[in-house]
Amino acid sequence: QRYVSNCFIEEYMCTIGVDFFTKIVEKHGGKQTRLRLQFWDIAGQERYTMLTRAYYRYARGCIIMFDLTDPISFDNVKKWKKAVDSTTLDDHSATIPCLL
Repeated sequence: QRYVSNCFIEEYMCTIGVDFFTKIVEKHGGKQTRLRLQFWDIAGQERYTMLTRAYYRYARGCIIMFDLTDPISFDNVKKWKKAVDSTTLDDHSATIPCLL
C-alpha cells in the first residue's frame, strides 16, 4: 500500500479475502510507455485458500511477501510459491515470474 499511495500505515490490519490497489507508472526514455499496475493483496489464512486461488489464476506475475518478524510467515513462502506455480501458467505452459 505504501508503494501505491505513498502512505505508511504503522498498524497493519490483516487482509480478509482480497484488497485491490492500482498504480499508474510512466516509463521514460526511448518510447514513452504508460503502465497500469494492479496489486492484489490476497489473504494468507488457510480458510481463504480456495477463494484466493480464483483471484490469481490468470496473473502474469506475482510478488510474494512475508513478515520479517514472523518466522511462520517466512516458512509459508514455499507454500505460496508452490500454490502460484500450480495454479497459474503463462501462454507457453511455463510458470509466471515471481519476486520474493
